[in-house]
Amino acid sequence: MRTLFRTITAASLALAVSFGSMSSQRSDSAAEPDACRSVVKHYIEETRGWAVSQYTVKEEAVEVGLPGYEVMFLDDLTVPPPKELLSFHVDLDPACTRVVRELGYQ
Repeated sequence: MRTLFRTITAASLALAVSFGSMSSQRSDSAAEPDACRSVVKHYIEETRGWAVSQYTVKEEAVEVGLPGYEVMFLDDLTVPPPKELLSFHVDLDPACTRVVRELGYQ
């Protein structure tokens, strides 16, 4: 009886460990919003050279599985707005490692 109990306990423990490692793999593959924002901020720095105080980044709807972010250049919010608006939208790859598309607002 004691041997059977040890076998069941060992099997339960092994099963729990395997499920635990599977769930941690799932959460590691899902992109975190802060990581996505960091990619967007790096993109803005590289492509525009804007200071962090000049813009905001806001999460927008996911389109076709791609996380989307609004990049609002704060001077675009002045009254009257400038003739050329600089704000835009970016889509990232599903893992949030790089910008895959940029769309200007009209």
